[in-house]
This record gives sequence, structure tokens and C-alpha cells, in this order.
Amino acid sequence: MSDATPRRNLRETLRRWTWWFIVAILVAGAVALYLAWWRHYQDMHPRVAWAQPWMHVEEHPLEVALLWREEVLRADRDGEVHFPRGNAPFRAAKGEVLAMIGGKAFRAPGAGYFVPALDGKENSWFFGAIWEGDGPIPSAPQVRFISSGSRIKKGDPLGKFLPMPQDLRFVAYVTRTPAVDRDVRRNVLSVRTGKDVSPIVAVIRTAKHFGVRTKVYCSLPVFPLELLPRRNAQWILEG
Repeated sequence: MSDATPRRNLRETLRRWTWWFIVAILVAGAVALYLAWWRHYQDMHPRVAWAQPWMHVEEHPLEVALLWREEVLRADRDGEVHFPRGNAPFRAAKGEVLAMIGGKAFRAPGAGYFVPALDGKENSWFFGAIWEGDGPIPSAPQVRFISSGSRIKKGDPLGKFLPMPQDLRFVAYVTRTPAVDRDVRRNVLSVRTGKDVSPIVAVIRTAKHFGVRTKVYCSLPVFPLELLPRRNAQWILEG
């Protein structure tokens, strides 16, 4: 047998290794060229830092007197009164049971909020009495809840009913700053009813300037049930 076959195999092996060696060199060169181009591109096109918009918003304490339409509901019979939904204010539909008096249902006259409590200001807490003058914001007396299980007579108050829908309104003094004066001219104020509550845009119905303060009468686009039953509140003014 001739030695040509082993020599042929050796040459074939060397040819394959040579081919892979050339491919490896070409790939390494291509990678080196790409990296060099990329470094040059980064040098010529530095990353741009975009400025983010930011606005400083000042917060001011806001003492408000809340205003709403209400009617006092009175018992239609004698008997022991019970409130099936407890003493907390709640939203009621027309005809929904508000109380049981002597075992019989006392129903809502319409859709609205029912508050089984009184504070004695039901007939005297209104816009005209609060708006006039530049005196301090008045404080309503402590709310007194009607006790479930107590005996009442026909005509005794069961609580108050706030028909819905209606605007929640308020009267307050705002400290005059350039930002607040600008908002007053636009007839809007940004208020928050709590520290961790989103701001609400209140619409200014009317305003009076008293030196460094402005007295405003506003309405809110929403009437959160949790603001009941107090007529006074401490809010936050943004501006």
C-alpha cells in the first residue's frame, strides 16, 4: 500500500486548520474594528442628560367652615329607635331604611347622606351668617349622636338628611402670596382634605380681600362622605 493516502490526509488536516485560523483572525479583526468604531462613536456622541420639570408647591394650613343643604328628620311615631347601619353617616337610596322605630321602618325621603346626629346648628349655619365681616371662621358645637335603643316620641329628631346630588361648599381665609393671588384671579384653589389625599380643585364663587388675607367662598366637585358629620375641618392649601 502506498504512503500517498496518509500524506493526503495530513495535507487535508493542515488545510482545515489553516482555514479556521484565517477565519479566527478575520473575526477578531472585525470585532476589534467594531469596538474601535463604537468608542469613537461614544466620544463623538456623549449621552445627553435631560432635565426633568419640577415645581415647588407651598402648603398652607386651611381652616374651613363646611356648608351643605340639610333637613332634620323627625320620628313619625313613639317607640324605641334602632339604627340598622349604626351611628356612622352613610349614603342612602330613596326608600332605604334609615331607622327602626317601635319595630317599624323609617325610610329615606330620597337619595342622600343620613347622619344620625345633631349639633344644634341645623337652622342657623348658613352662608349669610358665615360670610359677612372679617371675623374668625366660626366653630360648630360638638356633634351629638342619637343613641340606638333609646326611646323617642313622635316629632323628636332622628338626625339630618343631606339630599344628593349637591355641591359641598366652604368658607375660608387664604394667606395672600403671589401664587395664591394668581389662583384667586383664576377663580380656583388647589386643596387637600388630608395629608395623604390627592389635591382637589375648588371653584371660587366669590372672594374678598382683607389685607394679607383673602376670604373665599368655594365649592368642590366632589362631596366625600368621610368629611361628615363635622362642619369644621383643617385642610391644606397648595399654592
